[in-house]
Amino acid sequence: MIKLRKNEGIKGFENNLTCRGFQYKIGENYRMSPKHLSMCSTGFHFCKKIEDVLAWYGGTNHRYAVVRHGKHVIHDSTKSVTSSITILREVSKKEILQHVSEMEKARKKFTKENKETIQEVFEMLKSREIHPSGEFDNKGRWYAENSWAISVRSPSNAYPYSEMVACRTKKYVQAVAYEFNCTTKEELLKHV
Repeated sequence: MIKLRKNEGIKGFENNLTCRGFQYKIGENYRMSPKHLSMCSTGFHFCKKIEDVLAWYGGTNHRYAVVRHGKHVIHDSTKSVTSSITILREVSKKEILQHVSEMEKARKKFTKENKETIQEVFEMLKSREIHPSGEFDNKGRWYAENSWAISVRSPSNAYPYSEMVACRTKKYVQAVAYEFNCTTKEELLKHV
């Protein structure tokens, strides 16, 4: 299984180790001014969760590498962008698929063993008895604290609660429970 440290992620490339026309090399570090950092526009993109890289680079002619990111990072639900990135080591698609398969088996087992706790907290979120962790910006858009656990469009003026809605799903509760190894209702309530 692929192990990522706190400041590491996974990056996908075209077969020639380019991404968005930029040429990379294994072992090299790349930097830019954090002032110009922008999701889907400028910066060095990567995924925090290994399974997410397949959504962006899932074809047969892609390559992958474990990367270390700098301190300036913007996160979205399935990708991140940083102003500094080091390409640490290449990993094969087979390794990624094996990792995803093992993670899915472990998640299913955990979810089955903790089904009642997950269901109870999900019902509390659904009924608005409790609220997911997050905060509003100055324009009234709500951002999830655990945005890594959801796959949804970023909040906008038209959809200011997109992340809040996604955080009231059973899938979200399952992801948080698994990530923080919450086996009791009390533990899970601290993290949702």
